[in-house]
Amino acid sequence: MDSLKDKIQKSSKTMAFITKILCISLIIGLCVPIIVLVWYTVAPDTNFFALRELGFYSSTGQLVKSTGELIAEMLTIIVSGVFVLDILLIANRIFHSIGIDIMPFSRENAMNLKKIAKVLLVYSIVEPISKAGFYSSFVPEVQMQSSLNIVSIILAFVFFFVSVVFAYGAELQRQFDETL
Repeated sequence: MDSLKDKIQKSSKTMAFITKILCISLIIGLCVPIIVLVWYTVAPDTNFFALRELGFYSSTGQLVKSTGELIAEMLTIIVSGVFVLDILLIANRIFHSIGIDIMPFSRENAMNLKKIAKVLLVYSIVEPISKAGFYSSFVPEVQMQSSLNIVSIILAFVFFFVSVVFAYGAELQRQFDETL
């Protein structure tokens, strides 16, 4: 049993480290679109031809052709990145608490899994709406077709049901501890 606890603790600490590295990488990655937007705000007459020449592709798979399209893509990347960062931070909390307590089935972890489900559900709704809004604001000539992200909705329900299982496991653990 101690060997299993050691494996759980070691794996959780490793995953906490990995999620922390991913958070740092994502924050660094989000600096690029933020810098582009600040640059555009400070100097709106700047020709973004140099950035377009780098071969930046939009999420639709087309080469970015205008400054408005570039700004819409940067804003969409920032919105998506904030949601992914939130999910990674919550996952880091889960792995960190398991690494310390070696108790995966806790109320705290169940609540954190439910938070991930909520963030995924909100993301699946907000991301396509914000993308369509950014494109209609900055590139009105492009008709952006957006739909709900079905995969994110399904994942949100999976995380919700896993959180219910974790809450049940926490209750069983509490009852077991009371009988001892």
